[in-house]
Amino acid sequence: MGLRVAYVYEGVGTSLHRAAAIERCGHTVGTFRSKKLQGLGRLAARFHWQTGGTWIGKSVSDELWAEIGKDKWDVLWVDQGRYVSRHLLDRARAVGTKTVLLNQDDPYGTRDGNSWALFRKTLRAYDLAVVFREPNIGEAKALGAPDVMRVWFGCDEVAHAPRQFAESDLAGFRSDVLFLGTWFPERGPLLLALADKGIEPTIVGARWDKAPEWPQLQRFHRGGATKSDDEYAKWIQGAKICIGLVSKGNRDEHTTRSMEIPALGSLLCAERTGDHMRLYEDGSEAIFWDDVDECATRCAALLAEPGRIARISAAGHARMLANHVGNQDMASAILARLGFE
Repeated sequence: MGLRVAYVYEGVGTSLHRAAAIERCGHTVGTFRSKKLQGLGRLAARFHWQTGGTWIGKSVSDELWAEIGKDKWDVLWVDQGRYVSRHLLDRARAVGTKTVLLNQDDPYGTRDGNSWALFRKTLRAYDLAVVFREPNIGEAKALGAPDVMRVWFGCDEVAHAPRQFAESDLAGFRSDVLFLGTWFPERGPLLLALADKGIEPTIVGARWDKAPEWPQLQRFHRGGATKSDDEYAKWIQGAKICIGLVSKGNRDEHTTRSMEIPALGSLLCAERTGDHMRLYEDGSEAIFWDDVDECATRCAALLAEPGRIARISAAGHARMLANHVGNQDMASAILARLGFE
């Protein structure tokens, strides 16, 4: 018999992919999002971000419970959780609802200052905290989390399934080497150095106009953040090679791209990390590199061998499937950890 899951989200990133995956596992999902947060102006939103939700968490939690509390739920699943306080969690647990927090960001690190203050204070009130980085396990426990589970960043079995695009569908999306992602300070110099070495990247993503290297990189930029799963798939499936970069500020050793690129059937060419080496065999299932020189050399060699690109792409896709890193796999494992076998 399926569970009843109340799913609280902030409307960012891939949160609704995970809600849909829980439903595909045979459960009933109700999605809940704070209208109070949606209605904040730019200055108010920035204030509450900078103060870590401490001034708005109770009212947001009261608002959410006013809707969630109308029904009986087996699980309260909080995605992100920056503005959720124990005023919501204590009420849920009082009526026998299990509570789980999943956060793909790095709220245990120092990059975002005080913006996770309420999150850290509330962590001990959850039955289970789900984290994505090895250091986060001890950090979450130190903040009082009673149970901590580490999972891989995942891909979605539906949103990231390979499409059968007609060639005309991919017109305008073809590239030799693609980087799809938001600008961060360390990314501009790397992609510019790659271009200087003869590997000119196609760049798709937000905030690149903020890069100091923008005058040199602008000619490679083909668009901002993708607006749909199909557009995202077109860029990745239209690329011969997809560059995978990890966020140093978030202490990442792999990202969702590490799964989504092979899931969509393209070749992952990523920074060499411990996580990446555990996920894929270098040279046969993905390509890894330590610096921009190695990245450029390996990209050039691949572009000279289209057949090898096809073989590695296919092997990477098969390995991704064997790794069981889809959202449905993750959802089932999390619910089992809560005691719902």
